[in-house]
Amino acid sequence: MNNFNSVIEKLNETFDVDGPIDISPFFHKDGKKWLYDLLKNKHRETFESNYRMVMYFNDDEYFYSNYPGTLIDTLQKYVSEIDISHNFIVVISSDDKVKTDLETVRKMYSTDELPITHIKCYDIDAEYSPHGNESVDTFCIKPWIHLYVGTDGNVFPCCQSENTPVANINDGTIDEIKNSSKFKLIRTQMLSNEKPIDCSVCYEMERSNCSSLRNRTNKRYEHLIASAIENTLDDGGIVTPILTADIRLSNVCNFKCRMCTGYASSSIHKEEEKIYGASRYNVLTVVERNEALGNILPNIHTIEDFYFAGGEPFLIKEYYMILDKLIELKKFDVSLSYSSNLSTLIYKNKSITEYWKKFSNVTLKVSVDDSGDGATYSRHGTIWNNVMNNLSVVRAECPHVDIEISSTYNIYNAFNLITFQKELILQEVVSPKYISFNVLHVPEYTAIQILPNHFKITISELISQHMNFLNDYNVPHLIKSWEDAMAYLNAVDNSFMLSKFFKYNDTLDKYRKENFTDVYPEYKQLRTYIS
Repeated sequence: MNNFNSVIEKLNETFDVDGPIDISPFFHKDGKKWLYDLLKNKHRETFESNYRMVMYFNDDEYFYSNYPGTLIDTLQKYVSEIDISHNFIVVISSDDKVKTDLETVRKMYSTDELPITHIKCYDIDAEYSPHGNESVDTFCIKPWIHLYVGTDGNVFPCCQSENTPVANINDGTIDEIKNSSKFKLIRTQMLSNEKPIDCSVCYEMERSNCSSLRNRTNKRYEHLIASAIENTLDDGGIVTPILTADIRLSNVCNFKCRMCTGYASSSIHKEEEKIYGASRYNVLTVVERNEALGNILPNIHTIEDFYFAGGEPFLIKEYYMILDKLIELKKFDVSLSYSSNLSTLIYKNKSITEYWKKFSNVTLKVSVDDSGDGATYSRHGTIWNNVMNNLSVVRAECPHVDIEISSTYNIYNAFNLITFQKELILQEVVSPKYISFNVLHVPEYTAIQILPNHFKITISELISQHMNFLNDYNVPHLIKSWEDAMAYLNAVDNSFMLSKFFKYNDTLDKYRKENFTDVYPEYKQLRTYIS
């Protein structure tokens, strides 16, 4: 192994060295922002051919199983985003895995033909050490009992899973899919107390001291965990049936929500094609949806809990076909949950309320974040009076249906959601116990963590006041959600993503002839914080 000082001397003899730069502060608080700012400041339109940015650290942090270290992964993302050629970067470390990791992340994020140069050294005196892999529980029941199918047909352990899919719904039977090599790997990793990268969203939420979908699911299905583990084969295979399903066979949607993509909205998909020439997302064709439905229907007799989203579920014919099959099987006690914009209750000649009258356990989650101009802007297509009228119809025709107002907390409604919830409660639109929200984390550039500290302080104060208001309404679940939201807001400084947000949002404003600060005057100074 090379001596650090001698390596630096040799590099200086050959190149115009910028550094060496200790990049271990990445492992400190707000380390991602620190690294991004460093690279952003180093960026040039052109570099001299003999220029080399030399960076060093000791060991990386391996938070996820069979995945590159967090520093190298983040470094590559930022280098690609800022557009610095690999040719001008040298990374020195004592970590054996870094060279392999650099090649892996190159393939994931970069078009450069060669990876960033790595030199292995000893006696490196870096300032910080990695956080380390905390010994925590990693188990989640979903890979054992759940089927998630996206609008492209890809199957994941759940709706929040990232990385590569475990399979495609049209790759084989449900039994074959649930025992795919990727699914089995995820299960064996969890049983070994390892963190699959596919489940990073939940682990990162928990790392920010927030409750995750994993936490909530394990609590709900606690009675199944012991038997699921006991009946797991040595290779991670299972013989137990799928019990819950999140079906998103189509992106058909009449809304264009700003925190959404063409993956979940046909309207956005068409808009992306007009603005950018093409959408980044390939969704199932009509033929492929029919094939997928043919794979799902033979298995629905075992499924106890269906969640329908999309897209707008009331505009997707395949979901009515699933209900028809459930009626044929007389499975009237199955749990049905919907995430809907509530813009309509009718699809062609089908009325969703007529279907619901046959089922005893139905939950309607109305996706709405605001009642004013903010609703029209962020969830393009929202007409508040239509929502309220359809709400009245559901209550009149299907009084047994549980109705929730389920919002998404993001940069657009960072201030407004608090006011909106107060309006819902004070105007008795819905009982406070049926108000919920989730914190958006993807896309990162529309998440609340991109706000500068000045805004975070103000919002944190408003959240605290709102929680005091909620104390009078016996809603511990909602107060806990706001506690988690505040923790998430202040966990990381991602304000360096503001430029990316405005690039995205300005494009939509121009195309839709709208204006961000006209709708959200509280953000008039936000653009000045772009670094």
